[in-house]
Amino acid sequence: MVETRANRRLRSIFGTLAKLLFGVIVFGTTIGAYTYLSDAARMHSPLPDDKVLDGGCAVWLIGSSSIHRWETAEADLNGWQVHNRGIEGARLPELQKRLDLTKSGAEPAAIILYAGENDLSDAVAAPIVLAHLKQIAATLIQHAPRAKLFLVSMKPSPARWNDRSAQLAVNAGLEQIARLHPNIYTIEAGDLLLTGGKPGAFYRDDGIHLSQAGYTRWGGEIERQLNAQVRRRSEQCGQRNGTGRGGERDANRGA
Repeated sequence: MVETRANRRLRSIFGTLAKLLFGVIVFGTTIGAYTYLSDAARMHSPLPDDKVLDGGCAVWLIGSSSIHRWETAEADLNGWQVHNRGIEGARLPELQKRLDLTKSGAEPAAIILYAGENDLSDAVAAPIVLAHLKQIAATLIQHAPRAKLFLVSMKPSPARWNDRSAQLAVNAGLEQIARLHPNIYTIEAGDLLLTGGKPGAFYRDDGIHLSQAGYTRWGGEIERQLNAQVRRRSEQCGQRNGTGRGGERDANRGA
């Protein structure tokens, strides 16, 4: 039977579509395998910057994207030797697992922890988030028993404003954790990002991550509390770096 031109054309089209579909499947499989292997490797790795040194001027930043993307932390926490150990997109179980894989030994003067916002956004209940944070705090104290641990309150991100009641419940729980340990403090920096009771103009276009203006305000409060609670160290570190800013600002604010 003689094949018509129309049939040949249809067969050619179907052949092309089949090749495209096969290519899409292969591409998707490759990307999926790469993502799976990357996630698996990430979950079996210690916290970033695993070779940090200890010291009286060292500060570890631990947490999720808000920590990881704090590129100006060294300048914002003037006089401190900042080690950013944040993880992009981290959830609390990942932080705990990677913290467990991190070797003890090095001990900073202070640790800043911000995490849990992603978990609340994933609809994890506030008591569960708080339980994870309490466990992480206990592990950090075990790793660095002489360090001051600062738990930063949940920031009111515009895109996650519906989570605010859960965030406030976690914040209240962080206060309770701090009251039970002499070396744990809370930093209420979230309210500084509000304007008229709503999230202010301190965020990037995604409504989740802080802009530079946000980091300036957020980081300023973290620096103030850090210098207030580690006064002697902050003065020494300021003198070492030739600035003295930490001690001067602390004295001026009467903290």
